[in-house]
Amino acid sequence: MAIWQRTVFVIETRQHAAFAFEAASLAQARQLLRTPWLAAAFEAFHRRHREPSQACEPADIRAATPEEAMLYRDVADEFADGSDRFLVAELPDETGVS
Repeated sequence: MAIWQRTVFVIETRQHAAFAFEAASLAQARQLLRTPWLAAAFEAFHRRHREPSQACEPADIRAATPEEAMLYRDVADEFADGSDRFLVAELPDETGVS
């Protein structure tokens, strides 16, 4: 039986951080990017991990490369618990995202 996987998208920020998540389409990914709760999550992450003087502003959203999608799915599998949660994973610098 084939298992349908949603597309992995990458959000690149103006601070060169990259985050990956799954969505059904680019339109849905863009819609999620405009939600207040996701913006608040990016800000909270940025305050804990980056320069406090800069806001964590999403600059671009695109489909993940195969390598980025694999990294995301590895993290998603690690944190999978059967619940219906929304996972956003920071991609490591070695993916080549700049």
